[in-house]
Amino acid sequence: ARAARAARAARAARRWRGGRPDAREHGELRLSMATACSGTDAPVVAMRVAQEALARRGTFFEFDHVMSCEIEPYKQSFIARNNPGVLLFNDIAECGATPRGKSATTAYGGLAAVPSASMIVAGTSCKDFSNLKGKDRKSIEAMGTSGETFIGFVNLLFEQQHDVGILENVQGAEWDKMAYYIEGRLPLRSVAPGGGGAKVHELRFEVAGDAFVVSEVSEFAAARLGARLLGFREVGARHQSTSKKKPPFFEPGGGALTPISSAQFRGSAVGLASLCERFGLGDDHELCFAAPVAYRTTLAYLDAKEWGVPQTRARKYMLLWKEGSFGEGVEVARRWHELCTHLRCPLKYNVDSFLLADENDRVHRFRDALRGPLGRLTAVSRQGGDWWGEQANKDTQANKDFRACRGGKVGQFLKTPLAELSRPYTNWGGQGQASLASHTWWSELVSVLSQRQLDMIDCFGVKAAELGLDPLHHSLWWNISQNVGRTENIPLPGITGCITPGGEHFGPHKGRSILGYEKLLLSGIPADKLLLGTESEVQLSDLAGNAMVMPVVSAAILAVLCLPAYARKLAEDAKFSLASLASHEAGGGARGGAATFSEGQRVELRCGERWEPANIADVNEDGTYDVALAAGAADAGKMFGGVGAAHVRRRASEGRVEAASAIQRCGAGCSTRRRRSRRGSERCAPSPTRFTRARTGQRWSCLRPRAPRLTPPPPRCAASAVPSSSATRLTRAAPTPSTVSRGPICATTRARRACFSCPSTTPRRSTCSTSRTTSSSTRLSGATTRTACTPRRTSSRPSAG
Repeated sequence: ARAARAARAARAARRWRGGRPDAREHGELRLSMATACSGTDAPVVAMRVAQEALARRGTFFEFDHVMSCEIEPYKQSFIARNNPGVLLFNDIAECGATPRGKSATTAYGGLAAVPSASMIVAGTSCKDFSNLKGKDRKSIEAMGTSGETFIGFVNLLFEQQHDVGILENVQGAEWDKMAYYIEGRLPLRSVAPGGGGAKVHELRFEVAGDAFVVSEVSEFAAARLGARLLGFREVGARHQSTSKKKPPFFEPGGGALTPISSAQFRGSAVGLASLCERFGLGDDHELCFAAPVAYRTTLAYLDAKEWGVPQTRARKYMLLWKEGSFGEGVEVARRWHELCTHLRCPLKYNVDSFLLADENDRVHRFRDALRGPLGRLTAVSRQGGDWWGEQANKDTQANKDFRACRGGKVGQFLKTPLAELSRPYTNWGGQGQASLASHTWWSELVSVLSQRQLDMIDCFGVKAAELGLDPLHHSLWWNISQNVGRTENIPLPGITGCITPGGEHFGPHKGRSILGYEKLLLSGIPADKLLLGTESEVQLSDLAGNAMVMPVVSAAILAVLCLPAYARKLAEDAKFSLASLASHEAGGGARGGAATFSEGQRVELRCGERWEPANIADVNEDGTYDVALAAGAADAGKMFGGVGAAHVRRRASEGRVEAASAIQRCGAGCSTRRRRSRRGSERCAPSPTRFTRARTGQRWSCLRPRAPRLTPPPPRCAASAVPSSSATRLTRAAPTPSTVSRGPICATTRARRACFSCPSTTPRRSTCSTSRTTSSSTRLSGATTRTACTPRRTSSRPSAG
């Protein structure tokens, strides 16, 4: 096996030629990874997918998964089943408290030494940080589930001294505190809420020799228990970010470190307020603590739908690295952000593309379970009584306020009041009464929904109708597991909201919810390549809700691996840009390089699944473009900045492009000899092998199109319009008896049609022009167009249209 790996590595090294950066020469195509609290171990799955993709290109990527850490039993079973032989530990807090080289308890009850790795990827618990907790949110120092797992991660990081780490969590997490814990600094202006000093005395130090050591932590001060105080230094001014997604930041401190000693201090303990008063410290200073390893951090806001996944899952990723691990003078934070942005992928498919068919076995089992005893028991417990009357609660009042235009998520209130008993989509009532708006809805699923959830469907359906959207025909997905005031009732069409462990996403156009298996697919996880056991729907939903979105975490990890080569390339060529690395131009560009456009050039811009006419307004230094939609687009005049070359292509000619003949394929028996027919098209020479068509005895023929030319569009005939794609299969139409005495013969259906729009009323034989003509714009775009039915000309001269 070692010899085979060495041979693959040698072959891969020989392929790194042609001026490309040799990452293997610098040891950058090697990665050992440890994961913690990542649920499905999506980072490991992502790296294995990347390893397979690189192997198909002839590049050997050495990846080693050394350990995982998970406390949930069924998640441990999932990880062990899909990662045989990997070390699986039970508790990250215990791993963090274990000294380097010592043993910790595994998930199987044994002991094993905690291994070290070059990178650690963790997604600590978000329960106490989530906005859904409301007033019950806890800080890190409260040592809830989120605080305990984060402190365990920091201790594990310092004990094993990983070179690089990636930490993922929700936007509402205490990211400032997390950075202070890892970097070992504490700005004094961040100690108390609002910048005041009401509770700064809660952080206390004890005298240990000639140093101060943290003996009691504060809820508002990010300092590790037992950390030794080194000194203080001045910091820059505080800046408020212009975006709500980014927290306020401080300019890096320019002052030198002033050490603090307790040699002349009398007493055994001191509070932070007394310490600041003694040394004259204020809001423009920060305390510096000793750390086993000097780490630096940066934060990135990454949304799943910008990486090709139809899910609005906004998370923040923190990159932390050892000082000097990427070399001297490398702007690690800036380069990592640029690489992550470059790896974004346009969204091509909506949620419906990820759903299983109704004939799938998983769907059958789920629906059978809802019809069974457990489903009936759930229906009785959820829909018994009258939630609107005798069993009303605070959620009932929230729905009533929404109907009265007084409640709901900010900016999504109803404009017109809705009667309390108006239920146009479910017609629900007490004791499980319901009358559904569509027969395609899963009645067994609706029967187990609570009355609150049914009323939310009615409220959200009316709100969608106010905006001109029909919920029965638009791809809208509502999370009906939350209160009406916490759920976004008008999400982006075709994109679901954030998938949470207990989320219930209902699509009214499908009349069904998203299954747990489908939630894994919507997280970018290839569930068909994983070994799934006896996990229930609730457990699969929990796996998907706690998992990192695989394309996003993959981009974050690959950006770290590519960062050294990117820095070397910039050192060699200051004008180098990532836009020049595009493999080919979208829409038929030359393979091997991206198309370049100039200012004022007319192009087409990708808008979802369609291309809109646009103009290049400006060319940026990083290779991106500022594009303005041109006349003919849905939002003409709208400007888009920072558009990559993959989203822009050359615009087709403005005139109508018509070809003289359609492409006809005649099969393997087509001869290579060509002859020019009198109509001007090239026709295959007769082949010695005769191919019959539909047992009519007619030979197949192959028509090659002439060069396209600009001609005015021919007159249209809607009465006998047929799709051009189906007409390309036939060359001649056999006469078929029909009861219609007049009208042309359609080459697609082989039937005579009464065409009242055509000027010709002669009973002579005619055929659809689609059997001979296909618009070249149709061939470029792949769209199906409809063309006119025109009589066949008897003249030997070439046809004009």
